[in-house]
Amino acid sequence: MNTGINFACIDCQNGDISLVWEGQYLKSAICTENITKITAGMTTSTTTTTSTTTATTTTTTTTTTTTTTTPHPDHYSVLVLARDLADTMIIDFNGKVNEDLAFEYDSGTDLFAGCGATFQNTFWYFGGLNSYNRQSSKMVGCELQRQWNDLNFDFSYGACNTFTQPDEKVLLCFADSGAYSCHTFDGVSYGSAGVPSCSHRSTHGMANYLGKALTTGCDNDPSCYVKTELMDMNTLTWSDGPDYPFINHFTCSLYHRWSGHLRCHR
Repeated sequence: MNTGINFACIDCQNGDISLVWEGQYLKSAICTENITKITAGMTTSTTTTTSTTTATTTTTTTTTTTTTTTPHPDHYSVLVLARDLADTMIIDFNGKVNEDLAFEYDSGTDLFAGCGATFQNTFWYFGGLNSYNRQSSKMVGCELQRQWNDLNFDFSYGACNTFTQPDEKVLLCFADSGAYSCHTFDGVSYGSAGVPSCSHRSTHGMANYLGKALTTGCDNDPSCYVKTELMDMNTLTWSDGPDYPFINHFTCSLYHRWSGHLRCHR
């Protein structure tokens, strides 16, 4: 550009140039470049670079704006697993069902009487009946594979869930053979957690309530039919919560953490 004194060059390949004039002379040129990157449909990052060039100097200012958006539900589906591979399917958020799957179960895996949880973005399945009651399996690609680190305790008809604070772990409790026992799993090994004041046997459900484990009710024990307890995941200790108020003497059990409702029955 001709500034009236000498010549200068400005590189503005991906942006817009605006010129500032002083009389018949070009005082400066301003280049504004916007580069937008989209990562996995989730995060939009826009980098704006502004370069102002005069006869003697070039000043560059760069700002980056990052926006996180929630993808449309159409991008998600639910994988429904069953003991019989013929009943395994994928259901999307529009209700479309795909039963033509190339999903497999590794030897040593079973999907009955255990508990599933998502840990570090991977689906895991723990426990089961008989020879599977110490099963530890996870999804690898399109296959459920038995892992080397089996449970060191029996776990049938228990409850589990994943908690991220203070460190991500799976909490497993209330199995038939250890209704007063709770254990943690960190991806490699298992540890012991606090003992509840009642069994909560056959609830089959554990909620994550404000970062705490929550469970209500039990089966075959009148002292805890409507009993609620919460575990502090920092101390791994249980404390009493309010009793379930909508029934007074019937058992409250056989519900699941994802239903959002308790199924209480006589």
